[in-house]
Amino acid sequence: MSKETMIKSLRSSLAVLCKRNKDGGQIKTVSVFTAYFFMINYVVGTGFLGIPFSFFHSGVLAGVLTLLAISAVSCVTAIWTVEAMARVQALETDKTEEQTSLDSNEVVPLLDSPKFEVVLGRKFEPTELCQVLFGKHVKRLYIIILTVYCFLVGWGFATVAGSAWASNIPFNTPSLRQCAFNDFNGRLTPADPTCLHSYMLCVAIFGALMIVLAIPDLTEQKIIQLILGILRFVVMLCMILYSLVRLIQTRGISPNDCHDISPSVNTTQNHSSHLISTMFGFNGVGWLTAVPVFVYSQIIHQGIPSLTAPIRSKGRLHHFFMTIYGSTFLSYSLLGLFVALYWEAQTQETSTLNWVCLTEDHNVGLQILAYFIVIFPSLDVISAYPLNVVTIANNLYQVIFGRDADNDRGKKAYIIKLSLRLVCSILPLIPALFVANLVSVLQYAGLLGFSNCYLFPLLFQIGSQYKCLKTFGPTKSSEESSKRSHFYRSWWLTWKNKSYWTPYSSFYSHPIVVVVVGVLCAVLFLLTVASIPVSHLIHPAIK
Repeated sequence: MSKETMIKSLRSSLAVLCKRNKDGGQIKTVSVFTAYFFMINYVVGTGFLGIPFSFFHSGVLAGVLTLLAISAVSCVTAIWTVEAMARVQALETDKTEEQTSLDSNEVVPLLDSPKFEVVLGRKFEPTELCQVLFGKHVKRLYIIILTVYCFLVGWGFATVAGSAWASNIPFNTPSLRQCAFNDFNGRLTPADPTCLHSYMLCVAIFGALMIVLAIPDLTEQKIIQLILGILRFVVMLCMILYSLVRLIQTRGISPNDCHDISPSVNTTQNHSSHLISTMFGFNGVGWLTAVPVFVYSQIIHQGIPSLTAPIRSKGRLHHFFMTIYGSTFLSYSLLGLFVALYWEAQTQETSTLNWVCLTEDHNVGLQILAYFIVIFPSLDVISAYPLNVVTIANNLYQVIFGRDADNDRGKKAYIIKLSLRLVCSILPLIPALFVANLVSVLQYAGLLGFSNCYLFPLLFQIGSQYKCLKTFGPTKSSEESSKRSHFYRSWWLTWKNKSYWTPYSSFYSHPIVVVVVGVLCAVLFLLTVASIPVSHLIHPAIK
C-alpha cells in the first residue's frame, strides 16, 4: 500500500465518520450565524451586568481602555486555543498514519507540510489538550480550576434570576414578600427574612427549569439560543438609549435616588465638573477590583471546543472570534459609559436593578421598558446556564473515561452523561440560596478566569508549537537539526514556521508575542489578587 493510498484511505474513513452522528444519520450542524449567537450567549452571560458599576468606580475612560485591552488579549487567547486544536488534530492524524504504516509493514515518511485544521466530527476538549501536550497532572489541575470556575458561573446565573424575580413577582404572604429596591444593594443576602424566602424560592424555581434545559444537546437548543441572543442585544440597547436620553434631558445631572428621575436644579453649577470627574477620573482600587469583572465578561475559552464543534465551516474561526469580541467590546463599552454617567453613585452592582423603580412609574411605556430590562437578563441566563453545564460535564466525562463525550454512544454512556449534567446543574444552586451579591461572585470567578482565559491558552499555544516542531520539523538525521540551539532558533526566530503555522495563525502566534502577553497577564493577575483585601473600600456596605 503506497503512502498516498493510505492517506486517502484515512481521510475517507474520517469523512465517513464525520457524516454520522450517534444515531447513524447526518451530524447535526449549525451555520456561522447561529453559532455567533451560541457564542454571544456564552460569553455575555451575566458579565455585562457588572460592567457599569465597575466603570463608575474605576473611572469611565480607564474602564473603556482596560476593557479594550482585555478584549483584545481574550480574543488572541481564544484563537490560540483554536490553533492548538488544529495542531493536536495534525498530531493525531500523524500518529494514525504512523500506526497504519506499522500495521502494513511499510515505512511512511513524515509529511513535510502537515495539514492543520479543526475538522467536523472531532473536537478536543481542553482536558484532552492538557493530556496530549502536558500529561495527566496538568489535566487534573485544569479540571479542578474549570470545575470551580463553572461552579461560580452557575452561582452567578442563579443570583441574577433569583434577585430579579424576587424583586418583581408580587409575593404577599406571611413568609414571602416582594423584595424592594435596596434589599440586594450592598448585601450578601437580603436582611429581611420574608424577602430572603422569596429570593430562595425564585432560585429554586430557576434551578428546576435549568435542570430540564441542561438535558438536550446544544444543536437541539439552537432556536432558543438564537432568539435569546438577539434579545440580549435588544435589552442592552434599551439600557444604553434610556441612559443616553436621560443624560440629554437632564443635561448630565444624575438622579439623587432611584425614584428621583428629574433634574436636580440645585446642582446645575457643579454637574459639568462632576461629569468630567466621572469620565476622566481614576480610582486605583476600583480599577483593580474591576479587572476580574472585565475578564469574566469576556471568557469563552473553556467552551470553545464544544461551541465550535457544530459549525459547518471552520476555515475562518479566527475571524469569527474577532467578530465576537468586537461585538462584546462595543456593546459593553456603550453600556458602561452611558449607564455609569447617568446613574453615577446610584449605579447598582447588578445594573438592571436601576430600572426597578420605573416599574411603578405612571407612564405605561416606561413600566413595560423597566419590566423588560429587569426581568429579561434573568430569563436570558436560561440560554447561558445550559452551555455552562454542557462544558463542565463534557470535560469531566473526558477526564473520567478518556474519551470525547459526543463520540460515546449507547444507553450506558447516555445515562452517565445525563447524570453528570444533572450534578453540574444542581451544585451551583446551593450557595446561590445563601449569597445573592453578584459582584462578589464575579470578582472571584474573574480571578479563576485568568487561568481559563490566559494561562492555559498560553500553555496550549507554546506546548502545541513545541510538539509540532519536534514532530514535523527537520529530520533528526540532519546534523544541523541535532543541535539544540538550532531547534530553538527555528522555533523562536523563524517567521511562519511551517512545522506549526496554522491557517488561523498570524503575528499573535509568534512565541515571543505569546511570552510577552503571558508576562503582562501575570502582572495584571498579581495586582488584581493584591486588590482583594482592599475591595471593601469599593463595597463598604456588603454585609
